Amino acid sequence: MQPEEQNRALSNFLSSKPRIILGSGSFGRKAIFKELGIDFEVLKPDIDEKAIRKERPEDLVLALAHAKSAVLRDRIGPVTDPVYLVTADQVVVYRDTIREKPTSEAEAREFISGYGEAPAKTVGGIVVCNLATKKTFESLDIAEVHFKPIPVEVREALIEEGTVFLCAGGLMVEHELIWPLVTKLDGTMDSIMGMGKHVVASLLLEAAASSDD
Repeated sequence: MQPEEQNRALSNFLSSKPRIILGSGSFGRKAIFKELGIDFEVLKPDIDEKAIRKERPEDLVLALAHAKSAVLRDRIGPVTDPVYLVTADQVVVYRDTIREKPTSEAEAREFISGYGEAPAKTVGGIVVCNLATKKTFESLDIAEVHFKPIPVEVREALIEEGTVFLCAGGLMVEHELIWPLVTKLDGTMDSIMGMGKHVVASLLLEAAASSDD
């Protein structure tokens, strides 16, 4: 579907005021939903992400997104009218190593400094479930970003601010201190931030269409 066609279809879908639940407390994902014009609720799944392990980042993010969806579906319970539940997960891959949220200042320093030496690839998994039909749709969302060397003072400012500890790989491309250091972006900013607009729109439209099957 071409972008213009997708935008029209999404606008028509949203005009019916569907109930949409974002299964994430991520500031970036909430901002992306608002930019798409989606009226949504937020429910946090609060799962033990460390209990789910996969070797491939693509498998890991989809497994985590599905696990979050399952927990929230149980919490919400049966529904009859269409309700659309959106869950997601993201990791950063750096030199073939999976990076999740940094757990210490030392780890955050290692992560942030490294991005000035080699690109960071974000691997996201998005899952949309139509709770009425119980049909689930999934997609990967991948992007890559290259940086200039990251100054120590920028790194330390980010760590002191603290938001890096809430971001996969401590990666905050949209931050005013980091964005000027970006030299190349393969993919979209919203994908880097945790949820590509075109990806989630496509999944929502698929889920909505499943109500008519």
